[in-house]
Amino acid sequence: MLLHDCKTLWIVQIQWLIEVIEMPLDCVLKVKLLESMKTMDEDAFKAFFGEELMWTATLSNGSIVNLKPGHDDDSSTSRVHFADRLNYISLVKQARMNESQQQVCRLHSALSDFV
Repeated sequence: MLLHDCKTLWIVQIQWLIEVIEMPLDCVLKVKLLESMKTMDEDAFKAFFGEELMWTATLSNGSIVNLKPGHDDDSSTSRVHFADRLNYISLVKQARMNESQQQVCRLHSALSDFV
C-alpha cells in the first residue's frame, strides 16, 4: 500500500509541474511568428524577413541548428523563400519539439524503474 501511495504522489507532483511550467516570452513570440507566417502574403513575408530568414533554428539553449543537413547547397546560409515557408515552419517545429528527446527518454526510463 505504501508503494502505491508514493507512486500516486509522484504522478500528482509531475502533473502539477507540467501545468505550472510556462514558456518563456521569447518562445511564445517565436511560436506566434511561425503561426503568422502561414497566412502572410508574399509582400508581407518579404517586408518582414527580407533576405535574413535562413534554413536554421535557434534551440532553447541558444545553439543554432541547420534544418536541412546533408543537402548539396549550404542550407545554413541559403535563405528561405516565400514558397518554402510552410516547409520551414514544419522543420523548425520538428527541431524544437525533438530537442529534449534524450532527456525525456531518460526521465521516462527513471520513472519506469521507480514505478
